[in-house]
Amino acid sequence: MSQLQKIFDGEQLIAIVIPSDLEAHGVKFITPQNFPFQVGLLAHPANAVLKAHSHKKLKIETDIFQEILIIQEGQVEVDLYDMNNKLLTSVVLNSGDSILFVDGGHGVRILDDARILEVKQGPYPGDENAKIFI
Repeated sequence: MSQLQKIFDGEQLIAIVIPSDLEAHGVKFITPQNFPFQVGLLAHPANAVLKAHSHKKLKIETDIFQEILIIQEGQVEVDLYDMNNKLLTSVVLNSGDSILFVDGGHGVRILDDARILEVKQGPYPGDENAKIFI
């Protein structure tokens, strides 16, 4: 079994790589409760039942936006940038792997035909208001 890979710029967490074979039993949250984006891994046996629920409508403010890429097929290389937009490291992700972008910057190169599910906070204000290109 692989483990989470946390990538730091000094003490600042930049990204969390979530391997496809990360061990989990029940509900395992990857992110701390104070993160604006909550990521959890749910692993349950057949016939388990998760209690039906809905979510309260709450207004929550944040000054940081996070996103996650889930590599459904293929292989990609992700460049991670530190808090000063300097290349920090690169990681290769394969089918089933995921990466949570916590802070800093990132870029993606497609190494093999890929299908990627991207999930991020919204509403999205458009590239001109949301991105600083490195």
